[in-house]
Amino acid sequence: MNTFNAYTIDTAPADSKPLLEGTKAAFGFVPNLQSFMAESPELLAGYSALWDLFSKSTLTGIKPTGWCIVSAHTGTKPHPC
Repeated sequence: MNTFNAYTIDTAPADSKPLLEGTKAAFGFVPNLQSFMAESPELLAGYSALWDLFSKSTLTGIKPTGWCIVSAHTGTKPHPC
């Protein structure tokens, strides 16, 4: 089984650091999901671009929050889906 590392801004690969800094600036912290994605700067960049597009969507009310809750994981390992 593969294991994934959770990175901080200090420990992340060089190309992931600016993306994690942007995430921290936007949210005030680096969510677990992004800390694991930092292993691959390309994955993190793609997720960040998707998040930017999602933030411009027409979802209203509780729908954006519901999506975030469903997609996020509060444990120490990324969700397998």
